[in-house]
Amino acid sequence: MKKTGISRCGFTWDDAAAKAGPSCNTKWAACVAPDNTKKNKDSYWFNHTYACYTDLPKLDEDEDLTVCRTVTPAATDSWCTDNCNGQGVWCDPSFCDCEGDTPLGETMTPFKIPENYNMSAPILEHDSNQSASKLPVQTHDLVNKVREAARATLSGLPNCNWRPPAGCNKEAPYQCYDGPQNGQCSKMNFFDQPKLCSASCIHDHLLPLAPYHPLWYPGPLAKEFKWNETQPRYKHSPEKISLRARGIDLSRSDVMMSGICRSSDNQFVGISLYSPKYKAKAERLLHSCSRVGVCCKATLLPADAFGPDAPEGSEAFRLETIASKPSFILDEIEATHHPVVFLDTDLELHQFPKLFVPGSWPNGPRDLAIFNYWGNETDWKHASTPTTGSGVVFFNKTRRAKNVLRAWAEAMAWKGNTRAPDDQVLDRLLKQGLWLGRVSAGWLPSSYLRTMPAYYRGVVPSSTTTTATCPVCSTTRRPSRCCRPCCAGSTVTLGTTRRATTTRLPPSPALAMPRTSTLGRMWTTTPTPTRGSCPRARARR
Repeated sequence: MKKTGISRCGFTWDDAAAKAGPSCNTKWAACVAPDNTKKNKDSYWFNHTYACYTDLPKLDEDEDLTVCRTVTPAATDSWCTDNCNGQGVWCDPSFCDCEGDTPLGETMTPFKIPENYNMSAPILEHDSNQSASKLPVQTHDLVNKVREAARATLSGLPNCNWRPPAGCNKEAPYQCYDGPQNGQCSKMNFFDQPKLCSASCIHDHLLPLAPYHPLWYPGPLAKEFKWNETQPRYKHSPEKISLRARGIDLSRSDVMMSGICRSSDNQFVGISLYSPKYKAKAERLLHSCSRVGVCCKATLLPADAFGPDAPEGSEAFRLETIASKPSFILDEIEATHHPVVFLDTDLELHQFPKLFVPGSWPNGPRDLAIFNYWGNETDWKHASTPTTGSGVVFFNKTRRAKNVLRAWAEAMAWKGNTRAPDDQVLDRLLKQGLWLGRVSAGWLPSSYLRTMPAYYRGVVPSSTTTTATCPVCSTTRRPSRCCRPCCAGSTVTLGTTRRATTTRLPPSPALAMPRTSTLGRMWTTTPTPTRGSCPRARARR
């Protein structure tokens, strides 16, 4: 642990670090606990000691006072400066602006919400780090319990609750317990090999615990537009800006939809793009959507969509599909007239994703929501640098959301990004392109994108992917354990920008709703959705 010499009060070291409690001195400090905590039986911190902890991380609050200005006649500049710099104080953006013209990323202020300044609020507890070697040996009764768990949990894999046998390790955590390969372990999920294994589980105790963060930072809010403000547009190849521009008409393509899409109460739509070889996974995704009460549609991308030089299964086909993702999302917003959530085809939903419903976000709605691996860092230099995974990404039907989608589509159609992962291009737009200040961004909890191996153990999922890939580079679909390095060699660039006012951004043509598949089982009556949100404590670990 780095010796910083910074000391603050808190109930635990994590509590003092995350909430930036009052400064103290370990030699003589007398920390006074927040009201209604240590003596309140209903408090999370009942009977906990409120003490002084040292060597805490350096936050932007440790710098000099931030100069704030008023944005309403109801306050003054001096009042804002005095009141927005205190410990345990949330600065209401409807009264004060403590950013001014400071570029986003040079202050943590827009990343915080009132709950983070509540000194009596609970924090996420650490998971038990039980060693796999301490588990009981495999027995018939334990296998039967896993079978029962598999029947009760239709999405995802059950955990193997016994000691891993020989051949099972962190590189090969999947074990078959029914079928010809019974008792054997594999580096790859057995999902695509039903003839070899009809039922399997995962030894999650072999995996590292997901990164721990005591509090959830839901993401920054957009800055207000200034008078006559302009926004950048990016040079690109017009013939690659969208699937339509490439001559691909998805309005004639087959579409599978979950049964609840017939309801008039849907507030968002899950969308996915699949090729013929991924049809089984697309069907599984839609069945999981039906189980939790989410309207999802999966659109077929023909195997020959990009011509004879880029057939399905080739690297060229994969790269062309990735480049088309932003424009596909934009077209689906116009086609469905709803906010949309792009879902990778190999995902499954475990519970209703409440954060995609209007009114669910702290401090107001979001224009986009995506999992940011650094979103909960207390170090603002990392927290303000998006490092996202676009396997699940939400876009509202707002003007701001459509603007960033157009910018993303243009950047993906730039010749310099031919081999660049789409999420890394979006990262660069948000940070270097300054789009993070133009949209209200939500950082999804890790439960919204549980991935192998780094964000699996200890994460209670809303959705999970079955492909054994590193989370950031999931588009490669290779069994790699690396993260950013698996995309090494792919550089991300932004083409020379040309300035245009917001009002001159060209609208996206609306598409007619594609015809639906006659796959009857997708239209079966769905159970009542469980609308409990993923626990906020399960925010990015």
